[in-house]
Amino acid sequence: MTESEAEPLFGDQGDDFLGGDEAHADLAGSLLKRRREIAQWAAAALISRHPHVASYRGHKGVLACEQDLDFHLQHLHESVYTQAPETLQRYAAWIVAVLGRRGVPPTSVVVGVQVLGEALLRFMPHPAGTELRVLLWDAFGL
Repeated sequence: MTESEAEPLFGDQGDDFLGGDEAHADLAGSLLKRRREIAQWAAAALISRHPHVASYRGHKGVLACEQDLDFHLQHLHESVYTQAPETLQRYAAWIVAVLGRRGVPPTSVVVGVQVLGEALLRFMPHPAGTELRVLLWDAFGL
């Protein structure tokens, strides 16, 4: 498949939505710079709404939650930077399976991804935050 035949990364608006390859790189860079801040906020919000996350393994549980959310963001960054949403979809399927083997039910992963989408809206400029949230949620089947 040639680049011109590839499906647009950001839905119907295609590359023109963000101005093409340079804008994708800029957005990916902004996401990369803010990913820890986004993951920290999302982890704190998730724990305040679902205290069992913190009580599960105490401080280690909080850190693991934050690291998992940051890992999601790293893969979101890669997907945006390479303009390949299928990489994020493959990652989502893989991480749900891995966490499932560790006893984390898919519903818990979904709740974390929903809160992470909320964080993207808070920390990324509009409309990029919305588009990133859609890309993330689509990959996880939300």
